[in-house]
Amino acid sequence: MDSLSVFYKRRSFVQILKEGTILYFRHIVLMTKPLVVPLLAQFVGILLWVGLTYGVVDMVTSRFSLNPWLLWGIFLAANLPGLYIFTQGFWHYLVWVSGLNLVARDLVETGQCTDLSAFALRINNRASEYSIIWTFLFAINFLPVGLAVIPLGIGGVHPQWATGCNLMAGAILSTGMMVVMVLMLFFALVFQTFAFTPGSAGASLFRSVDLVKIDIPKTLGLSIIAVVATQVVLPPVVMAVFDGIHLTAYLANGLEILVRYALARSTTAIESYHSVVLSNVFHQLTHDPRFLADQMMETLSYTFVSALFLPLGCWWFALLYADLKTQMDESQRLPKPPEVLQGV
Repeated sequence: MDSLSVFYKRRSFVQILKEGTILYFRHIVLMTKPLVVPLLAQFVGILLWVGLTYGVVDMVTSRFSLNPWLLWGIFLAANLPGLYIFTQGFWHYLVWVSGLNLVARDLVETGQCTDLSAFALRINNRASEYSIIWTFLFAINFLPVGLAVIPLGIGGVHPQWATGCNLMAGAILSTGMMVVMVLMLFFALVFQTFAFTPGSAGASLFRSVDLVKIDIPKTLGLSIIAVVATQVVLPPVVMAVFDGIHLTAYLANGLEILVRYALARSTTAIESYHSVVLSNVFHQLTHDPRFLADQMMETLSYTFVSALFLPLGCWWFALLYADLKTQMDESQRLPKPPEVLQGV
């Protein structure tokens, strides 16, 4: 590491927030542009996934009498195009989670970054290790829910144990979530360690733990601010602007057409189930399709806007990584005390 590096240096908590925020808003178009296509691909993939699957199956079942195996084959085949587009968009979005850290380093060092695709390619070339990291993080986040389901299932089979099983499930879930939060704190810099240093997925996870241990309060504070700012505070501000210029309502016009069509096509299928609960829910949905379309577009827009604030959090953590890495390197260069040298 260059001792004269502009990126690798000590920074206070306030300096990290200030420099990262300035970088984000100074290069906001440059940083959010690579995320737009993957996000749109995910939304298109979901619409195609649901729409094509429903449309193909509905058309086939209404016109032909097929055996169940052939019908299942058509159903699975109809899932593939939308699933492929969604998966590709989701993967490219995840690649930028680490790639943006490399962009931040170049912008801090040189003030410019001309080849964004090169950074995504560097992450993509280590796709297997990167996939392992994401799979591991997803697994530990869903593990408490999976474990809590076990006593709930036992309580369902044996009603006499239901109360105790429910209490056990609640205890497992609450304890598990606290453990997960602690683990995620120590893995907070895993995407930075993966981007900046070579090595396996396990090595990146352990490097993150080593760095976070240097200054746990700073990492915790930055994690809280990053989540609150990018997911709770800033998106509603942007959404208020969208509502003020009626952008969300305008986009909901096209969605309302699809909602009305889907509800109209589903009426016969819903009635065939002869379920009072299902019929009541369907009646509520069909009562005001415009409201349903507005709510769906609000959710989609909020998700999209929240995802576009990703670089802000990434750059805060990139600067935190540089600060903690500098502290680690400085501590390793300090002369060891005599008792350590003598093996005492």
